[in-house]
Amino acid sequence: NALYPLRIIGLNQDQAFRNNVPDGQLGLTFQFKECITSAEYGAWEVLSQGWGASFLRLRLHADGDIYGAFPETIKKAIEPAVKSYSANNSTSINVDLMFLPSLKELLGSSYDSLNELNLGQPDSAVSLLGNEGTGVSRKDGYLFYESRTSKADLKNALSNGQQWWLRSVWFKSNGVEAQGVPNIVIVADGGWPGGAGPTAEKGVLPCFCM
Repeated sequence: NALYPLRIIGLNQDQAFRNNVPDGQLGLTFQFKECITSAEYGAWEVLSQGWGASFLRLRLHADGDIYGAFPETIKKAIEPAVKSYSANNSTSINVDLMFLPSLKELLGSSYDSLNELNLGQPDSAVSLLGNEGTGVSRKDGYLFYESRTSKADLKNALSNGQQWWLRSVWFKSNGVEAQGVPNIVIVADGGWPGGAGPTAEKGVLPCFCM
């Protein structure tokens, strides 16, 4: 089996899912330091449903090929986590084994000041992506990224040598209904968020909890 370097990005930040209900916090959240593969996010037709309907999410779950390639010892140690995502102008939750981080989880408390994406939508829709944070409040960023002391330091932490997917999906919107083509948020060249269509091939840099 291949060996992949990991970093701890969160301590007691992700919400656990036990006995079919959200229950307490998970001790550690890990993220791969290098992209483990390249993949498409999904089909245009399903993206109004956001991360919850993406093909890439299915590949990172129990019956998926990416998840299935990991050793049984690792898979047995992974704990399901409750993750939020935006879809159809509202915020929903999934229970994920492996997941992609969101824009809010990377920018954290600096989301409003550092969010430079040309979202092409009103403030209400930008705020919607701000509900994709970690923690019970869905408003927090991961401690590893929150601890970066400057924008340059954060860009360096995000830079991976290739573009990689986040789970955040934005839409051009009038604040009531989605209009036109959605884009997926990526970490682009130089370590700063950008956007791409879902059928592009980008790096996969997932997270999981124990």
